[in-house]
Parts: sequence; C-alpha cells; structure tokens
Amino acid sequence: MKRAFLHGFSKWNRSTGSLLVLFFIVLMPADILATYNTVTINRTSCLEASLDGEQTEARTLLEQARKILYQNPGEAKNYALKGISVAGQSGDERSLASLINILGIVYDLQARVDSAEACYNQAFELYRRNKDYCGMVKVLNNLGIIMHKKGMYDKALEKYDASIELLQKEKCEGSVADAYINIGLIYKEISEYHKSLAYFLKAQEIYEKDKNEEGLVYTDINLGTIYIILKDTVKSLSCFQNALSTASRLKDSVNITTCLNNIAGIYSEQRNFARALEYNFRSLGITENEGDAYGNAFTCFNIGDTYFKMNKLESARKYMGRAMAIFLKAGDKYNIAKTSQSLGQLMLKQGNYANARVMVEEALKIGTILNSKEILRDCYFTLATLDSLSGNYAGALNAFMKYTAYKDSIFNLQKSQQIAEINVRYETESNQKQLELLKKENEISKMSLASKSMVIYLLLGGLALIIAISVLINMYMKLRSKKKITELTLRNLRQQMNPHFIFNMMNSVVYSLQNNEKERSFKYLHMLSKLMRRTLENSQYNEITLREELETLMLYIDLEALRLKDKFSYEIRVSEELDQDMCTIPTLLLQPFVENSIWHGLLGKENGGLVRIDVSREGRYVHCRIEDNGIGREAAARRRRNGSGHHQSKGIAITGNRLRLINTVIEKDLTIHYTDLVNDDHSPAGTSVEIYFPYHSN
Repeated sequence: MKRAFLHGFSKWNRSTGSLLVLFFIVLMPADILATYNTVTINRTSCLEASLDGEQTEARTLLEQARKILYQNPGEAKNYALKGISVAGQSGDERSLASLINILGIVYDLQARVDSAEACYNQAFELYRRNKDYCGMVKVLNNLGIIMHKKGMYDKALEKYDASIELLQKEKCEGSVADAYINIGLIYKEISEYHKSLAYFLKAQEIYEKDKNEEGLVYTDINLGTIYIILKDTVKSLSCFQNALSTASRLKDSVNITTCLNNIAGIYSEQRNFARALEYNFRSLGITENEGDAYGNAFTCFNIGDTYFKMNKLESARKYMGRAMAIFLKAGDKYNIAKTSQSLGQLMLKQGNYANARVMVEEALKIGTILNSKEILRDCYFTLATLDSLSGNYAGALNAFMKYTAYKDSIFNLQKSQQIAEINVRYETESNQKQLELLKKENEISKMSLASKSMVIYLLLGGLALIIAISVLINMYMKLRSKKKITELTLRNLRQQMNPHFIFNMMNSVVYSLQNNEKERSFKYLHMLSKLMRRTLENSQYNEITLREELETLMLYIDLEALRLKDKFSYEIRVSEELDQDMCTIPTLLLQPFVENSIWHGLLGKENGGLVRIDVSREGRYVHCRIEDNGIGREAAARRRRNGSGHHQSKGIAITGNRLRLINTVIEKDLTIHYTDLVNDDHSPAGTSVEIYFPYHSN
C-alpha cells in the first residue's frame, strides 16, 4: 500500500503540486515554530571541605576561588591561576589538584570545553597519585559533563558510574546526587523522560536529607525543565521560582541566570513577550558581567526565539547566531543541533530555502548520532515543508511520516504511565516519612507525661491515629495514581483521534485531486487546511466551548458536502437557553457521530440526504441529538459485510473509550443512546444518536 501510494504521489501534475505547497504553507505557522531552549544545568563538583594541615598561601587562594566560583567565575579564575603557581612552587599537590579542578570548572562555564577537559585530566592524575579518592570522585563527575557536552553519552555515563562506584567503595565525602543530576540530563536529551524524572527525584531526596541548598537549586531547575515538557506550567514555574529564590540568597549568578532564562521561556510560550524579554535581558546583563559564556549562549538563543515568535526575524537571527558561535566553540553537539534546527526554521520563514535546508540537515545529522527524538522530530517536519516547496512531494510525504513516527514515540501511553507512577511513588514515600516523623514526635511527647496510665492511653490513641492516617493516605494515593494514569490515557486517546481524522480528510483531498477538479480541489484544500489548523489548536484541550466545537463541525460537514457534490444537506440548531460561549464540551466529541451518519447512513442514498444536529439543555445536562435519514444501521452493516462500504471508522470506538475515561476522571455520567428510526411501514428511516453530558460553564 505504501509503495503504491508514493508512486501515485510522484505522478501528480503541476497544479496538484501547487495545491500541496499551499497546504504546507497554510499549516506552517501553526506547526513550525522555534521552541525556546530550556536551560538545564549539570552539577559540577569541586572540593567542599578545607584541606587538613597548615593554612598556606595556596590553600588560602583555593578557598577564595572556591567561595566565589559560581558568583564570579572570572575572579575565581584569577585566584585559581595564582594559587596554581604558588602550589606548584611549594610542591603542595593536593592544593594544586583542587585549584586545577576549579580552573576546569571556570573553563567549562566559559564554554572552553577542551581546556576544561585538560584541567580535569591533570587534576585526576594528581588526586590518583596522592590516593585522594574524594577528589577523584568529583573529577570523574566533571569529566562526565565534558563527555556529555561532546555528545559522547556512553562515555559520560561510564564516568558518572565510576564516580558513584568509587564514592560508595571508599566512603568518600560527597554525594551520588551530583551524578544522578547529570545522568538525568542525558536521559532527558534522548527523550527518556520517565528515567530522567526518576534520577532528578532521587537526587532531590538526597539533597533534602543533607540540607544541601545548592544541590536543591540544581534539582529544582532540572525538574522544572521536565515539567515544561510534560505541559505542567504551574509545577515548572514553581520549581524555577524556588530555585531563583535560593540561588539569589546564595548569590549564585550561574543559577540565577538559568532560572531567569527558564521563567522567560514560559512567558514567551504564553506570548507575554514583554515580560519574557525583561527576564532575558536581566540574564544577559549578568552573564556578560560575570563571563558566563554558556549562560550567555542560552540567553541569546531564547531572546532569538522570542523575537522569532514576534516575527522580528533579523533580530532573532542576530541573537541565535551569537548563541551558535558559543556552542560551536564549546563543541556542544546537542545545542549546536537545537540551534541549527531553529535557524533553519527562521531561514525557511524568510524564504531562504537553500540555507534553511543546509542548517536542518546538519541538525538532523547530529540528532541521528545523539539519537535525540526531539531534534529528529523537529528536523523532519521542517524538511517536509522544504520538500513540498521545492516540488519533491514524495520526499515531503516521507519526511512527514518520519516526523509523525518520532512525535508519537516521544510520548506514548507506556511512558506516560511510567511518569505518573514515578510521581505518585515519590509523593507516597514522602508522606510515609512524614508519618514516621509524626510517630516519633508523639512518642517523645508521651514520655514527658507524669501519669503512667495517661501514657498508655496516649500510646494507644496515637497508634490508632497513625494506623487510620496510614490507611487513608494509602487509599488516597491509590485513587490519585489511578486518576493520573487515566488522565494521561485520555490525553493519549485524544491524540490517536487526530491522525485518524486527518487521514480520512487527506483521502478526500486525493479523491478530488485525482478527478482533476482544479477549482473544487483548491477550495477543498483551503478549507481542509483551515479545519486542520482548528483541529490541531483544539486538540491540546480536554474541553472547548460549544461554539468552537460546532464551528469545527460545520467546517468538516462543508468539506464532506463539497466532496460528495451536495448529495446531502445539514441543519444545526442550538437552544436559546444555552450560551455557546460559556458551555464547554469534550473536544472532538460530535464529529465521529456525524462522520458515521454521512459515511454509513447517507452514502447508501442517491440524493436528498439530511443530517440534523440539535443541542439543548435538560436540567444539569446538555443533550445533543444527531439524526440522519439514511439507510439505517442494519443496512449499513450489511454493506460493510458485503464489501460495499470501504470506510472503516475508528472514531466511534475511540470516542466510546474516551467517554468511559471521562466518566472515571470527573465522576459524572456521559451517556450515548442509539435509536433506529422507521417509517409507518416499519422500513428504515435513518438513525438517531443522543449524547448526554453534564453542563459545564467555562
């Protein structure tokens, strides 16, 4: 089937190709958008404790450099260089190793990755020679960061694992949480979000236990970036604001700029561009003053993204170009690919197709090496548009199919359930720890009572209370887990519906084009692009207003009427007591039933087909009645069995599943009733479908 379809595609005439180009151009603004680069941050390690022994000049310089490392990397570098000279002359190898490690961190912040790697290797040898295992642990973690930035994920994971193994074997000072943060970032970049989230939460638990505020800043930032991907803006913004508050108190300029960038990105996605630029330029000023090249690169990229959304393309190109120069200097494969893809989108919008293709293909090459599904997804969508504009329609279809495959693989039901389970398990464990703490506090307070009998009563009462609370929390967490997984499943089923709906529409476009009806095809394709835009916009919501649902439905019916050359008509009537702008309805609820009426009820009639949609309010419920004067369900079923009906609709089955899940989540009844209509002589007169759902006000 696929080969035959592609073959036919390549033989379309010039006018057909022009229409397909129009289709991509109309859709492009809704789908091809630069996405702000969430600023994740690796957890670098430097020695925290003071070195034993006499306080020398080298050790004084080491402490000064360590103290201001993240507040002022440029000044820390000066202290480190001076300390290296002093320690080298005095033969203090332990101080020398620590100073070289700090210099490596400074070079890393300045995007001088090769210089940072050389420093870390030199520091590691000094630590190893002096059997300083704690120092070796920290340098292994820092070397893992360098491998990560070079796109050598396997080697990076080897360094992190070696760091954890050595730390546990030698009982060193330090925390495995540093490595957990960095491992989580690798999994994030290859779209394994459930693994990434698990590692970040494990790190957070350790930092909380150790009361490590600096570590908690890192976990808040990285958890915030995961919640952005999961479309949980409230959680992500809370994480970034918590991190910003702590980083400001610690005067940690690197993490301050990271938080500012991510908060700006959220405002940019919400199209609050003035607020986004305000945060971005605050970050830019700090990174330029402190010599934080990486922070400067991320800030420039995100300023460019905001200008792109504002359609200020030259300004966008200027700032994205500045970001690219820094990422290229650092050899940061992942961010080079992200920036190349975004520049490709920008050049496409400017009409510079040749250079756009060069940038996107470079990003695709790196994304393939890194196995980054996000980068590959975005590249294939842009290539689909470029191929359609250049007349390579078979290539456009092939690229679009790959885009869809990567898009679907990033979030499937299994991964969504794993993410939900990780969140719920972590929250359950936190509650259990609080219960244990409550139990201990109760025991202490009871022992201070003078009366022995009172102690016994309180012990019994406290035990009963703890058991009751434990049972209630356990019941609550199970219910919450079920609801979270159900909501994710509901979202997934809704996403299944869109490809099904779009596939049916594309078949109708092909049917019209193959009959060489140019004017009708042009009108059809224009209406289809408008319908797809509206469908894609609506599909991100569980519910939309009744007016939006009916407007989308009318577009669909008009398309079918045009394709079938007005073999049927339709009526939509809404009761005056229903405010269409206030009443909400589950997204894409009515379309599958109308589609069923047209394809299975009315196609069996020669002419005079009619679909009538009535919407009214009955007490606490909204009543939707979809009625057709077709051949009836029994005759339609016979046609399908005999092979007369080629249309295999999955929309009704998917909608039925959706309604069952909605009932579970909101705990209210949504019901469907079918009625076979008959004439006076009991011959089939059509089908009626009645849908009841609770009235919700927007």
